[in-house]
Amino acid sequence: MKESMHAEHFYEKECNLFCPGKNSNTCQCGLLKEKHEKEVLEKSHGSQWDSATSTKKTKWRCAGTVQFENQNRTDRGPSPYMRIADDVDVDTLVKHIRASWNVPEPSLIVSVTGGAADAELKKEDQEQLRRWLQKVAAINQAWIITGGTNTGIMKICGEAVRDQNFSSAPGTNKQAVAIGIATWGAIAGSADYLTPPASHEDDIYYKAVYKKPDKGAELDPNHTHFILCDDGSRNQFGKEQKLRGKFEKALSNIGKGGQFTFAGSKVPIVCVVVEGGPGTIDTTRNALLNDTPCIVFDGSGRAADVLAFAVQISRKEIDDINFLTCEPQSKNSKYPEKSEDGIKELIRKKTEKDLNMKGETLDQTLDWLMECLNYKEKITIFKFHEHDDDSAAYFHVSISLIDSIGKSG
Repeated sequence: MKESMHAEHFYEKECNLFCPGKNSNTCQCGLLKEKHEKEVLEKSHGSQWDSATSTKKTKWRCAGTVQFENQNRTDRGPSPYMRIADDVDVDTLVKHIRASWNVPEPSLIVSVTGGAADAELKKEDQEQLRRWLQKVAAINQAWIITGGTNTGIMKICGEAVRDQNFSSAPGTNKQAVAIGIATWGAIAGSADYLTPPASHEDDIYYKAVYKKPDKGAELDPNHTHFILCDDGSRNQFGKEQKLRGKFEKALSNIGKGGQFTFAGSKVPIVCVVVEGGPGTIDTTRNALLNDTPCIVFDGSGRAADVLAFAVQISRKEIDDINFLTCEPQSKNSKYPEKSEDGIKELIRKKTEKDLNMKGETLDQTLDWLMECLNYKEKITIFKFHEHDDDSAAYFHVSISLIDSIGKSG
């Protein structure tokens, strides 16, 4: 790995405190007891694992390029990647990426979050979304940011970028940038394929062989770049959410002239929410916390539908609700309770029903939803199935995008 002018500011993380989980042979970080260093096991064990207090900083060495094998993708060469601690200074990270990855300044940033499972969206909806995303990717110097794995909405985004880049000349502004931001410890084969020898000082081309992983998720071969967020955990998803939100905000703040700037000359940014589960709601929450406006594809299913419902009922845009099903009903049987507690109970029932959850997971997701509602003026609802083709959808979302960008000022 070649020395970077920012290398002194970067590091990785390793578990430094064994905290037994439900299985006494496994730490709450996700690693087996035997995989921890001897000195870690010799210390007193902890009761609650936390990235900030249960890890140690280690030398930054995992950065270079990843080359995919056996994939249906364009021959544009390997994808740059870097493993980076979850609490990195995001302004320094943005400066490093722009200097080291030789990417054009973004003219537009579209952050896409949604379902990670391949079968959650209907095939015709997947095709419509792919066509729309390809139109977005065709915008000069557009940057698309996703969770970066080879599943669900992220895979669809990668295919849209692949198709756009295949149809445009290499080295032009029509070549879209697709950055995948994922949790390092949740990527299948990260320790085998993406970790160089400790003594190696040059860039290495890594090869990830396509196969269904037993644990973790594969990187998507059609993304152009990857940021792998390291909080010291293993086999645990969603640890990148906070870093992603901050990174997107810092990227927007560079301004079109390449300098960090104030509101008014930011790079336009929007988060697009399609289908998904609890992690999608958390990603949306982090986007809103960082002043990124969101477009929610109502009708795409699960998390997006729950979030759209929550926003609309909190705005009093839905009057006639069946309390048992949380669905609109005839106007002669309005749900009488309009208090904040009554609205929250309806959102809870909708969340429990559509996301099929209960207990602590439901409580956590409901808290995220209610936090999103503190920023509902930054949320635009797009009715996914009210348009016959992708051109109509693209036009409508483009208008929503302009409107949402205005909400970020």
